[in-house]
Amino acid sequence: MKITKVYIEKFRGFHQQAFQVGSQITAIAGQNGTQKSTLLGMITQVFTLSESSTPLYGEIPLCGGSYRSGFNDKFRLSPKYDKPKEHEWTLSFDNEKVPAFTAPQALIILDGDVRIQHNTRPKLNRVNNVLVLPSDKSPEQFLATFLHDLSDKDKLWAKIGNGYTWQVCFRDYPYDTILSDRIQAKKWFISQKPSWGKGCSIVLKALFEKYPDEKVRFQSDFEKIHKLYKH
Repeated sequence: MKITKVYIEKFRGFHQQAFQVGSQITAIAGQNGTQKSTLLGMITQVFTLSESSTPLYGEIPLCGGSYRSGFNDKFRLSPKYDKPKEHEWTLSFDNEKVPAFTAPQALIILDGDVRIQHNTRPKLNRVNNVLVLPSDKSPEQFLATFLHDLSDKDKLWAKIGNGYTWQVCFRDYPYDTILSDRIQAKKWFISQKPSWGKGCSIVLKALFEKYPDEKVRFQSDFEKIHKLYKH
């Protein structure tokens, strides 16, 4: 079944508020202190209830696995402001079973570094709707390695232009940091995107030219797995 709506009778700053939940994805956005985590906690708390009489007993999220977590992980209650019977909310369901991320309902594409996660590989071997990106690194780390291995006199730097060089590329985020920290790798990628042309086309074209076999192999695998996808 799917959660379709959250109605909050009272919970701190919420009073008689209703929120619709999307059928596939819902974005919860707002400034700090606007109770985004509180709203998410209201939705997820029912997955932690272990009594078989609860509506979501035995249900799992679309991504599979477990959505269980401690109450204190979701709510930071104050003995001064959070009084008994001052928190009341209701979840609405559509009472229909939702298929998990399995074929033919879903096609899943994962970063290449799942290949080196030993606890993940057995799971990948048991499914037929997962495609893994080339390399054994995250996409950002793969790009960083490609650029790092270029000579500082490579023609690509001139194509990027505007004084962009190997040194500029790794000035704020050293290569070792990018490889060891996924978060820093993403920050590095975001910081470099404006220099790489629309859709990062300048760098990606050079990357594909260097690794044509990987590109063809991925396209072939994608076409095969796409035939399983129900669309």
